[in-house]
Amino acid sequence: MPYLGTLCLVEHWDEAERELANATAPPSSDVTRRYYNRTRAQIYLGQKRYEEAYRFGLQDPELRPYAALAYAYLSEFEMAHRTLDMAKKTTGDNANTRAKIFLLEGRYEEAVEAYDRALRLIPVPKALEGLAEALEGIGDYEEAAYFWKKAISATPFLSESHLVGLERSLLGYGNADEAAKAHKAIIDLRKKEAVA
Repeated sequence: MPYLGTLCLVEHWDEAERELANATAPPSSDVTRRYYNRTRAQIYLGQKRYEEAYRFGLQDPELRPYAALAYAYLSEFEMAHRTLDMAKKTTGDNANTRAKIFLLEGRYEEAVEAYDRALRLIPVPKALEGLAEALEGIGDYEEAAYFWKKAISATPFLSESHLVGLERSLLGYGNADEAAKAHKAIIDLRKKEAVA
């Protein structure tokens, strides 16, 4: 199932769902079952199937952070925070999830603080992306561009969303030359994906 993780990383949700459905055997060990369930929750969120994501996430205390995100995507922020507070007992701090909820709420200053904390706990590319988006939200485009570049270098697969974010931030602080390079990279990536 390592290929499945790659599909989720590059946000090919429909293909990930097919791969998960074609798994040769139902999950038998606790570790495999947890991986399967987290992947299923990620797919629901990625496909914008938020009602299914929160229902699925509420079935298992370890999946509550996914339920919290689903509530946030549905703009039910109070429920998102409450669900994440309940998850804290089982899954720990969830700083990255809390930061994403703040970001979706438009509470950018709090999102910046939460992403800073998340990056100190576990420096993952998604937290770098979120921090870049939150910095854009407060108008700090130069710092946002810096974190988009860090996210790009930390991710094994180049994503169009990274490049679009970088281009947006570069334009935001007036660096048109670098923004043009990011735009060209977007076009090149699209051509490459069209061929593949």
